[in-house]
Amino acid sequence: VFGAGTVGLMAAQVARSSGARSITLRDPSAARLGRAAAMGFEVAPPGSGGARVPAVFECTGSAAGFADALSATAKSGTTVVLGVHDRVREIDLLALLLDERVILASLSHAMNDDYIPAIELLRLGKVDFESLITDRVPLRDTVDRGFEPLVADPERHLKVLIDCRQ
Repeated sequence: VFGAGTVGLMAAQVARSSGARSITLRDPSAARLGRAAAMGFEVAPPGSGGARVPAVFECTGSAAGFADALSATAKSGTTVVLGVHDRVREIDLLALLLDERVILASLSHAMNDDYIPAIELLRLGKVDFESLITDRVPLRDTVDRGFEPLVADPERHLKVLIDCRQ
């Protein structure tokens, strides 16, 4: 899994709950890799090498993460793009063709295919969402204590919950 943010950590947990034997997360942030390791995942900094694998999840939304995820995908393997990219990315179609690899993208917004199974994973305790919540703030402090810290210190924050009751 490339990217140890909220999406990457959730993707890794779903893979584990689905029976994946080995899950490694890569991220340039030591803090995020620490969080992934604390959740029981193998971790590796970007560019640390390793064998190409049959299934790779790209959860970074960055050009470097996308390129690394494609490079890490084995012949006949699949790269699943979950990261939201804000611009067009280049792809070496010849390398993709010669290795007979697949690129699949998912935004996960279908009620029956995405939300209901996700709620079931939560109900069964197969994914840990609490460790992804890095702060809870009242609605009146959404900008100062919610959005601004997310932007200013992305290594420390993953999900900030806004309490609309306060």
